[in-house]
Amino acid sequence: MDVQKLERVWKRMQTAGQAPAPAPPGGDTLGGLRRFITGEKPAWEALSRLSRRCREPVRTVLTRVREEKAQVLRRLQREYFLLAGDVFRPGEAKNREEGVLTTLRKLHLGELQRAGEYRRAAEAGGGTRLPALYRRLAEREEALAGELLRLLERAMGA
Repeated sequence: MDVQKLERVWKRMQTAGQAPAPAPPGGDTLGGLRRFITGEKPAWEALSRLSRRCREPVRTVLTRVREEKAQVLRRLQREYFLLAGDVFRPGEAKNREEGVLTTLRKLHLGELQRAGEYRRAAEAGGGTRLPALYRRLAEREEALAGELLRLLERAMGA
């Protein structure tokens, strides 16, 4: 079942003068999950590229962070499937090769941004178990941001 199609059908039914229809299963929750999945995937891809370019011991740290990103993606995709009964996998991000320092900086800032987004989503609540997941993911994103910052500082000789 295509969730986007379902949402469009619900909207058409509501605007066609029929009796008010309940929101589609998952409603805005699915949109939030799609946004989070779409935001996490490029970070995972960048970490994959960067870990192949770096040497030990940096490679080991980046590989571990990449695997944590993969776990986050799987958790979000699992929750999406449980709510929608469908799988959501965003397309590949544009493959932009940048310098190691620039990539680490962008990854660090992205982790901090996503941590804030997860916190706001958790505070928004909802009747699902997602707020608890979002709180855990916010903590994890902040921890990953700290690791990336330490790698960046080390690479800069600070």
